[in-house]
Amino acid sequence: MGEWVLFTLHFQVFIICINRDCSITLPESPTGSVKDDVFSWGVVGHLLDSWEDRLGFGLSGHYNSSENFQPEGARVNVFGDPVGAPSGITQEYGFSLDFLDGRASMRINWFETSVVNNSATGIGVATVASLDQLTYDSIDQLIIDGINPPEFADLYELAPQAYQDVFNYELFTVDGIRQMEFTSPGNVVATTDFVAEGMEIEAIFNPLPNWRIMVNVAQQQTIRSNTAKAFSELLELRQPVWDRVADFWQDDRLNIKIGENVKRRILDPTRAILLLDGSPATEQREWRANLITSYDFAANSSLKGFGIGGAYRWEDSVAIGSPTIFDNDLQDDVLDVKNPYFGPKEDTIDAWVSYERLIFDKQVNWRLQLNIRNLLDEDDLIPVAQDPDFTYVGMRIRPGRTYTLSSRFEF
Repeated sequence: MGEWVLFTLHFQVFIICINRDCSITLPESPTGSVKDDVFSWGVVGHLLDSWEDRLGFGLSGHYNSSENFQPEGARVNVFGDPVGAPSGITQEYGFSLDFLDGRASMRINWFETSVVNNSATGIGVATVASLDQLTYDSIDQLIIDGINPPEFADLYELAPQAYQDVFNYELFTVDGIRQMEFTSPGNVVATTDFVAEGMEIEAIFNPLPNWRIMVNVAQQQTIRSNTAKAFSELLELRQPVWDRVADFWQDDRLNIKIGENVKRRILDPTRAILLLDGSPATEQREWRANLITSYDFAANSSLKGFGIGGAYRWEDSVAIGSPTIFDNDLQDDVLDVKNPYFGPKEDTIDAWVSYERLIFDKQVNWRLQLNIRNLLDEDDLIPVAQDPDFTYVGMRIRPGRTYTLSSRFEF
């Protein structure tokens, strides 16, 4: 069944102070500042009118280049080294055609965006500290209980001092048992660079003065690089320590050893992300396309003021999981993130009908429109996550048919 949505109200909540002091005191100078200089420029060229008359179509070309950066607070890597603000440059170029006396036009645009120092998602910068705490807190007790041998205490070392300083390690004893605490500051990040490039095509055709057809197609591909360099260096420093204690028990439940816990909590998730460097981002839909048409009935027809329209929207498939392959170097199964499982391509059909007229002595233009999203009411389950054994572990329900009625007044 469909859902009727008649009106949407937007409102703001204001806090009013009555009979008490609500003043806010700001510091005389900011606690930090981020600044940079950026430069953008562009150029557009058109054919001379005399040339367009001879050729029978208009032609324009364009090129744009723009620098940008995202001001963020003071960020540091896992060793406390400053990390610069995310910054990048976008370049666009293409051309536009105008023909059939203005009844048809087409625009093609290519673009490339390069970004450095972008915050990388999925990298657990605090996982090493969390594992340190779990292991350090249990060293003495596991030896006392006879679960791990006495040399366990000498073989395990905490993370490098620079990392300890960043995460505020505190070491102490409780009844002779070693304990550790840490706090994770919010400005510790892993970064990645990426280059996104693609193209956009848009074509508009008016077969009749009151009939409009538009098609747009977009393609984009993003390739990451230099992901989590500092964090990878930290893991290389920690690996010899983890290897020394890999066969010792992690806790008194005897259900997991340290080596397996490190692999599960830190190494495998990190490797899965690092392996994506140099390959197109598979979680991004590479292609999208839309076909949109609208028709307004003529002023001399019995349906004067009415209009109808429809749209077909299509999206490419997206990665939802990965198989496993055997890595000869690691002598272990790893996720094959470069050959993922893909979910289904998706499409939907929308439609609308409108009515427009002048009211209040022709001083106000009134437009009433009913939009129907997902006209065919397709409600399939769409897989969003898949395990290496092909089992779907996450599904979403496609939104059903939805009706939206809007009323607009133009003065």
